[in-house]
Formats: sequence, C-alpha cells, structure tokens
Amino acid sequence: MLQSMKRFLVATAILLAGTTMVAAACPAPLAGTTPEVLAANQQRPICLQRELEADAAYRAQDARLRALQQQLATQDLQRRFDRLPRYEPPRF
Repeated sequence: MLQSMKRFLVATAILLAGTTMVAAACPAPLAGTTPEVLAANQQRPICLQRELEADAAYRAQDARLRALQQQLATQDLQRRFDRLPRYEPPRF
C-alpha cells in the first residue's frame, strides 16, 4: 500500500511537471495602430490571465502534492516508531 502511494505521488508530480512545460508563452506586445496589431494586443492580457490561472492551478496542485508527501512521511515515521520495542523497566 505504501509503495503504491509513493508511486502514485511520483507519477502525479511527473505528470504535472510535463503539462506545465508544454504551455506556450504569450507573445510580446506589438507596436503599431493597425487593426491586426490592436487585435493581437487585445488578446495578450487574456493570454497572460490564462497563464496566471494555469500557474495558480499548478501551484495549488503542487501544494496539495507536498502536503500528501509530508503526510505520507509522517505516517511512515509513526509506523517506524510504533515498531520499536517498548522499554520495560526491570522489576525488583
């Protein structure tokens, strides 16, 4: 169970890293007053907003992944502590 959870977390991290690298950057603003340039410049803030939304979603997913990893590490550590032999003082 523990190994499958670790594999799932690693696979999720790889999947998230791969999908965020594919996102294209927004084009730089263009100079000029032609209708094509104005239309392209009007699309730029929308593109930037989409990039911000994607980045925020990635960061939220990354935070959830880190929290799961921390929880898994805590549970593993607790399981190890529970396996330690109990000390019983000698009786006289």
